[in-house]
Amino acid sequence: MPDFPVIVGHGLKGHEIHLLEYWMEAAAGQRIQKFETLPDRPPDISRLAFFPQAKLREVKELLEWFIPILLVCGSQADIPEEYLQIGVCAIYKLPEPDEPIILPPASLPAILGACFVVSDSTVFRTQLRQILRFAGKQARMDFTSVDDIAQVLAVVDDWPEWILIDVDSERVDIVNLFYRLEKILRDRPLMRARNQMLICKDFSLPGLDLVKLRPILAPHAKRIFHPAEGLLAVIESALFYPGPQPLESFAGPRNMQEILYGDDRGNPGRAFPFGYLKESAKAMRRAIAFQEIVTRLGSERAAGLAIKT
Repeated sequence: MPDFPVIVGHGLKGHEIHLLEYWMEAAAGQRIQKFETLPDRPPDISRLAFFPQAKLREVKELLEWFIPILLVCGSQADIPEEYLQIGVCAIYKLPEPDEPIILPPASLPAILGACFVVSDSTVFRTQLRQILRFAGKQARMDFTSVDDIAQVLAVVDDWPEWILIDVDSERVDIVNLFYRLEKILRDRPLMRARNQMLICKDFSLPGLDLVKLRPILAPHAKRIFHPAEGLLAVIESALFYPGPQPLESFAGPRNMQEILYGDDRGNPGRAFPFGYLKESAKAMRRAIAFQEIVTRLGSERAAGLAIKT
């Protein structure tokens, strides 16, 4: 059985709450919990918890419990900036009555794979944790030292899908971490091809001299990303990407003239790549809840820094 995000309402009208209740019942059946106030313990995400009108303080506490949250705003309500500032990423605004309704999934995908994160920023870690859980990824970000992460990478059978390193982090010696990582990859050469590193830096902050770091960064990355760019990269790859596009989809269907007289002599009845279209539709539904955060991050990001090799 799937897990579920906590559905948090903002500015919902009565008929919108009824619409959401039908949507939630279709996804969770009788496994729905409706709350007027925050309970004393974290909601069980094996059941679908619904807060029709949660307060900011309650949403912040849910985030501190590492609970995935989907904020649903009424069609007449403004999206509250303060929710974005504390790390809420999945936000869906109900459309106007004359607009089509494409509801995001009410359930969470099963966890398949893990990503490692090294960062001091509480909000950045919260944003990553939220995004990754909606993508079906486990976020491992409890590292407090180089030894913590090195000991795991030295023995783990399933190398993380990618490792995000915020070079502004002070809890971990970043320079030492890259030296240790390079040693681990020399000792475990089969893991080098699986190693993907997303390196972030807020260029408005003082910190390490990236020019001097180039020799140790270049083997692992071609670019250093602003944190907003890093979040956008995670969203695009983990939530928007539906999978490799099949070769036959490039050709596409033909009109009658092309079938009868065109240079393409392929047999008629060329079908759409339905499997790919189905996965694309799933990606579109996932993406619909991240439109707002992508728009905001796009306006916040600064240009990254290419690493010359």
